Amino acid sequence: MYLIPSYTLISTMLDLNKKSMAVMLNPILNHVPLVEKDYYDMYPDVKKQIDSGVLVSARQHYVNNGYFEDRLPFKISVDAIFYLEQYEDIREVDNLNQHYIESGYKEGRIPFCPEFDMDYINNSYPNWKEHADSLSIEKTVEAYYLHYGFKHLMLPRPLTFIPR
Repeated sequence: MYLIPSYTLISTMLDLNKKSMAVMLNPILNHVPLVEKDYYDMYPDVKKQIDSGVLVSARQHYVNNGYFEDRLPFKISVDAIFYLEQYEDIREVDNLNQHYIESGYKEGRIPFCPEFDMDYINNSYPNWKEHADSLSIEKTVEAYYLHYGFKHLMLPRPLTFIPR
């Protein structure tokens, strides 16, 4: 599984209001893998609302509100070595997973290096090497993705949906 960028990050790039973004993202958000137990563990307020009948499901909350509140659809296991190598400013943080849930995700930080489908990358982003060169970024897909691609909605591999 991999993440779609946070609402906070996308909203800084697109000049759309929340309602327009909700309409645009709804088909994607309805198919984002969501692990209910993880969602309840991370966000007990949602579980409380479901138990009291205010909400129907974790999925309903995530699609209608959670994504727009920069909530994650499942727990993330931060690769500590990778995360600390990328983000020196958080070296003193005690719990990297908690940091990612509370602020790293919305800041556009990447918790681990994703697996790349190079055929997909080269077909979908044929000029990434030249662009990396123009940005003075190392010409590896990992470096390009970390410094530019993720924050500009580059996908590391084709987006596939898990049927519900």
